[in-house]
Parts: sequence; structure tokens; C-alpha cells
Amino acid sequence: MPASTDFHSTGRYIHTHGGRFYIDKDCREFKIKAIAGGLARVYRWNGQVSEFISVAEHSVMVSTLLWQRGETHRVQLLGLLHDACEAYIGDVPGPFKALLPDYERLEEELTTQILQEFVDQAWQGPLPTVVKSADWEALYIEARRLKIPNIEEWPRFAEFPAKFWHPSLQFWNPEKAEKAFLDRFKTLRQASRNPRRA
Repeated sequence: MPASTDFHSTGRYIHTHGGRFYIDKDCREFKIKAIAGGLARVYRWNGQVSEFISVAEHSVMVSTLLWQRGETHRVQLLGLLHDACEAYIGDVPGPFKALLPDYERLEEELTTQILQEFVDQAWQGPLPTVVKSADWEALYIEARRLKIPNIEEWPRFAEFPAKFWHPSLQFWNPEKAEKAFLDRFKTLRQASRNPRRA
């Protein structure tokens, strides 16, 4: 019997650092080790830059920016996990993403499931505005450090100073990025579970 072409076909899976990850929505099992290992090896900027920067390092930076803004541990954890689905489906450049409605649907679906698993079982989204703002700020920091041309033409970057600098972007190798992500996750998850510190 030929394999089913149904996107949600039971039995279809991909290999991850945590073992098999099934495509079927009701069979998915999320493991933070698989997420950290995957994100640490997914390029930002589609790899079209002079330095290796992983989604894991970007995620840690977003979380750190939220800490600097005085946000709660829970919000910082949301920032750390805002791109976690990319450990399974990769990082698609924004202009292409707009042409892939199924990708955007799956991205939202996976993000919801991941946040329900690691942040709040009742999570339904969307992400807080402050997380999205920190995401854009991290993107701007990367663009400046990587010397991306013509970023002054990006309307969302108008609020950031031309000589903006941030020390948290270090271009970690995959091993260091994975460890930093896991360490940050463990710290924030424990803190967010403590009502006095969340």
C-alpha cells in the first residue's frame, strides 16, 4: 500500500535529537532537549550572512532583552520559546513565509502546543506584544552586527538608534548555543513556577 499523502497521516515522523517526532497532531511529544539541539543548528537569516547565528542564540537574546525590560520570568520564558517550533519545521524567511499559508498555520499550531507543554497548559496565544517587540529588537541587533545592507529602509527599525549595540550577540557555535538555551530554560521554568518570583 502506498504511503498516505495526508499531511497529518498517523505514522509519519521526522528524526530529532529526542527521537521520533510524529507529524500527527495527537501523537506529538515535545522534548526540550530536541528543541534546544534543533534550534542551535538552525541558521538565522537563511544562512545568507557572514557569521553563524542560530535560532537558539536569537531566542536567548530575546529572553535577555525581556529581562532587561523588567518583564516577568513567565514572559521571558515565552520569549525564549517564541521560535521553538523552528526546531521541527525550520526558519523560513519572512517574504517567503507570507506565500506559505500552510507553513504559517503549522507554525502557529506547533507554537501553541509547545507553550502549552512548557509554559501554561491553557495557553491559546497570541504572544504578548512585548515579546514581539523584543523579537524585532533582536533582529535589529543582528542586522547591525552582520552589516545587513539597507536596513534603514525597514520601517520597523525606525525606532532603534543607528548606533545601537548589544553585548549579548556572541555568534555561539551550536554546542554553546544549545547549552545556553537549556540553561536559560531551566532557570526561567523553575522561577516562573514560583509565584513569588514569576
